[in-house]
Amino acid sequence: MASDPSNIQRRRRPKVLRKLLIDAAQKVFKEKGFAHATIEDIVTEAGVSKSVFFRNFGTKDALFSAAVLEPFTQFLEDFSPRYKASFSGPWNEDKLLELEKELLRQLEKHLRANRGALERLASADEGLEETLDESLTDRFTAIFREMRAWGDAESAVWSAPPKLELTDRLIVCMVGGVVMFDKWFLPDSHSDSGREELIEHMGRLLLYGMRLSNEPATRARRPTQRLQA
Repeated sequence: MASDPSNIQRRRRPKVLRKLLIDAAQKVFKEKGFAHATIEDIVTEAGVSKSVFFRNFGTKDALFSAAVLEPFTQFLEDFSPRYKASFSGPWNEDKLLELEKELLRQLEKHLRANRGALERLASADEGLEETLDESLTDRFTAIFREMRAWGDAESAVWSAPPKLELTDRLIVCMVGGVVMFDKWFLPDSHSDSGREELIEHMGRLLLYGMRLSNEPATRARRPTQRLQA
């Protein structure tokens, strides 16, 4: 006797059902665009009922927000404990560089695993209501404020530069660009060694090369931080 699909859905954990819907939404939004995608399309792709959809998200707008924000919220959840743990022991420039590289490594990992979300953001102005547009902007602002809080904690042991939130936004833009366009602009980064070399270089750019300073290059080798303005 075949199992009742509704019983199977009830046995699934809420997180599993939510992930199924988010993955399905990313695929459907990519294929049809936000305006032409329907709830029916999404639940069919996810293999769940409409009641599961409404219980988890309620509206297509809410699901779209979750789908495009997923890699960023995952990154915050995964990296935050590692970041806090890094404050044990003495600090120096080498430790700061390793922290920057780990931040870049984890952000690249999450964005690459959810590349579809970046593609949806790239075309997010097509068919979105103004209220959803504003909601996404507000939620991204909250994410960057949380990243700024990391920098505020860092400043207790290492002098943080001004406009740290702007720096964090530029970091996300840089890594997002790498994930979206590496096939064309960074073909040597597709291997594990090539990707690690890229992370190393980006980390050093952040720590050393992108400082906005009027000092001569010969004087720039003192302790430094992220991009200063």
